[in-house]
Amino acid sequence: MYQNSYNYMREIREAVEATSLARKKAGKEWGTLGYIVGEHWSGNDDIQARTYSGSGLRSAFDFPSRYLMVQTLAQEESGKGGYGASNMVSLFKTPSEKGYSHELGYIYPNMFITNHDVWRFGNLIRSKYGYGQDNNDYWKRHKLAIACLAAYTGPITLYYGDEIGDIVDCWPNNCGGSVGTDNMARTNGQIKDFNSNQQSLHDYTAKLMKIRNDHPACWRGNNNAYSSGDCVVDIKYDQTTSEKIVVIINTGTSGQDVTVNQGTMKDLISGSTSSGTVHIDGLTAGIYLVK
Repeated sequence: MYQNSYNYMREIREAVEATSLARKKAGKEWGTLGYIVGEHWSGNDDIQARTYSGSGLRSAFDFPSRYLMVQTLAQEESGKGGYGASNMVSLFKTPSEKGYSHELGYIYPNMFITNHDVWRFGNLIRSKYGYGQDNNDYWKRHKLAIACLAAYTGPITLYYGDEIGDIVDCWPNNCGGSVGTDNMARTNGQIKDFNSNQQSLHDYTAKLMKIRNDHPACWRGNNNAYSSGDCVVDIKYDQTTSEKIVVIINTGTSGQDVTVNQGTMKDLISGSTSSGTVHIDGLTAGIYLVK
């Protein structure tokens, strides 16, 4: 939709927003959101130039942040991965810090783990570490990825099957190298009869999405993200509600003590409380409400 240095998504966005506003004013229940998310599979600069600039879309999939996440928790499709926690800090930066801007003053990059074109996260884990669904760490790494979504400021997309740890055993007509065919991440869409590991991840995902829904600092809070050893720490603050959330994601396999000095905190996942220093197990995430 970007041709001859002109972003034609501007007119489409404006038409959708105008129709949505008209329906909202008319008291309609549906068709009032007017949210369009772009899919431009590229780096920050190119997404900015071809999707956001020229008064284009206000939201696009945050491919660069997705790659930082999978590189840290497993690997990307090319094999790059196994990186330390510091590699993932930029995931929690503001759009402007990522190089994104819009003439209307605000944009909302959309975070995701998997889509139909990239490898399943389960396949990335297996390619990097040589284990699959029979290993407990396979499920722990999925939970870390879900925690990244839950703590992301801005909209998120959860591709079906990520909530139960789907993996693709094979795909036809491989294009060579790390590139598979279109729709290579498609699975059977299982919605019932889960095994114990699938059910645990499913329930964990539901719990974290509820935490995200109930705590605005998770989805719209300002970020103060940094790395500490194998952990990514993000102190999030919501100006409207004065709510403060501390997110700690341990990307390593060993437990670690992390000092955050935010007073008494309650882990919204486990229900435990702590103060000053938090011990977090390997391949585990905590989302803490500051009291």
